[in-house]
Amino acid sequence: MKVVGGRAGAADRGSGTVLTVGLVAVVLVLIVAISLLARAQSARGAAQTAADLGALAAAQHLVGGPGGETGTGVGIDGSRGAGSAGALAESPTACAIARAVVVANGASMTGCVLLGGGIVRLTTARSSGLGVATASARAGPSAPSAPSAPSAPSDPEGSAAVFGRP
Repeated sequence: MKVVGGRAGAADRGSGTVLTVGLVAVVLVLIVAISLLARAQSARGAAQTAADLGALAAAQHLVGGPGGETGTGVGIDGSRGAGSAGALAESPTACAIARAVVVANGASMTGCVLLGGGIVRLTTARSSGLGVATASARAGPSAPSAPSAPSAPSDPEGSAAVFGRP
């Protein structure tokens, strides 16, 4: 074997270092990307939690506070909601309560819409490493359910008719 320029493999000298530095750089880029995605997902979850809690607090204030009377929910500052039994509470107070709950959970409220009947829709936002995470939530009493179709009469002998047994 003829050696040119000194030792055998001199042209490959240092290639392992370059390869190692390249692999470390790729791993670091992946770690940063995964960290940013995790931070964005965490911000989205926090925004959703704030929206859910804010909407629940506003709806509770609108349709009946802790005492169960409609329109008498207790606000964040301890004030009682306006209204009387059978009437909905004051809407600006409900949105103010929702805003206080959202801010206490680390997000900002970007919208508060009262849909009627004590139903509230909130939108929230929270900053993340990749931008702004947004979320929305709806809370309030459920709509009355439509009458359901009558159920089939029960078979006193279980599933005998299904399998063809007498």
